[in-house]
Amino acid sequence: MKKLPEYALGIPGNRHVILYCEKCKCNRHAILDKDYPGEDILDRSQLNDFTAKCLFCGTEYNDPYNWWK
Repeated sequence: MKKLPEYALGIPGNRHVILYCEKCKCNRHAILDKDYPGEDILDRSQLNDFTAKCLFCGTEYNDPYNWWK
């Protein structure tokens, strides 16, 4: 497993995802508002089913497109 950057340390593994952050213009570690449901459920989820917050800049996203473990 790749070492987490300092800004993402301490995040619970069941809430961790990686997403493309539009503000940072790169992939960032993020925290989900709910436990990670699994890739299949996340892929089928709709807008506003989950919220992920970029741990670097704090931007929140409600569209699970381009989120992964």
